[in-house]
Amino acid sequence: MRTALIEGASQGLAAVAVDLPYRVTPSDPIRLTKAFKEAVKRGLKELEQLEKEWPGAEVGVAGFSFGGILAFRLASLDPRVKAVASICSASLRAALAVSLELPSLFGVERGRVASLLREEEFKGLLSEVDRSLVKLPPRRVLLIGGLRDKVIPIDAVRYTYHLLKRAYKGLGEEGKVIIREYDMGHELSPVAVNDAMFWLKEWLVGGNPTS
Repeated sequence: MRTALIEGASQGLAAVAVDLPYRVTPSDPIRLTKAFKEAVKRGLKELEQLEKEWPGAEVGVAGFSFGGILAFRLASLDPRVKAVASICSASLRAALAVSLELPSLFGVERGRVASLLREEEFKGLLSEVDRSLVKLPPRRVLLIGGLRDKVIPIDAVRYTYHLLKRAYKGLGEEGKVIIREYDMGHELSPVAVNDAMFWLKEWLVGGNPTS
């Protein structure tokens, strides 16, 4: 997300990066779950530090790929977060659901994906992410997906969008969730990064973007 941080800074935002402690894949659910929980703890600490340095500041979180899932989780746990932008990310369950049409997902072969769903550690992570989505309202959410993404297919992003719209519908605030699709793969394309950072700036600073 270095590119996003630079773009965020150029937009006048104070940016802090939180990454997974080490590179893992869903093929190792125990390490993945441990890494995710550690990243959540680190993220919450960074948010606390931001509050100390800028009391009362408007806070937004953004993430790419699995980092988008981390952004969902952080937002669901910290009421100071007002807006969430994710690029090439989706509900893990949604991604797995559409993965049956793909050779692999996150580098995990199709047959292995099905067996992962029977492992307790991975099932626990799925439930944790699901809870995050339910707790996102009333925060504003921007989902950006790539039409040529082979890692997090656009259908998974669209499915996540509809899940969130359903959650927000009960509050009468469906307009707080938007989706944008670009002709790109699984990447931090300049147009997607600029879109996400501009959107965050408008909501956090301006409070009333055009879309």
